[in-house]
Amino acid sequence: MSATVETDWKAKREAILKEEAKRHAAQRATGKRAPPVKFTQELADDICTHLANGIGLREYCRRPGTPALGSVFRWVDENEAFREQYARARLYQADADVDQINDLAKLAIEGGIDPTVARVAIDALKWTSSRRAPKKYGDKLELAGDQDRPLSVTITRRIIGPDGP
Repeated sequence: MSATVETDWKAKREAILKEEAKRHAAQRATGKRAPPVKFTQELADDICTHLANGIGLREYCRRPGTPALGSVFRWVDENEAFREQYARARLYQADADVDQINDLAKLAIEGGIDPTVARVAIDALKWTSSRRAPKKYGDKLELAGDQDRPLSVTITRRIIGPDGP
């Protein structure tokens, strides 16, 4: 069963790459590119919905009728409302990453995917979620001593007179 899951994933990836290659070849042959996509709030909502649901921006922009990756980055730079919406979507994408981690763990436990493959994917998703939402999923650093030697703060006050110490 794990071979089926891996084969399905590879087949889907290859189909996406072939489709993208065909589109680029057609653009090179005709010398024409797709017309630029104009910013609209409806489009911004669609982009952010896909991001929040775990779809990467690069993957989203490969779809026909969607803006180029550079256009989205330009909109983020130029439009403050979209910048805030985009940042929230990226935070929510961290939650989608964690959901995907749980799905992969269940698949590995049930034998639906090779545990080594699951581990690599889970590590990558843990890393991206910790970068997207560091307060929620990042490493927690705590400054504390141990029981035998607790941390202490010592304040020393020296009064220096006009003649020196």
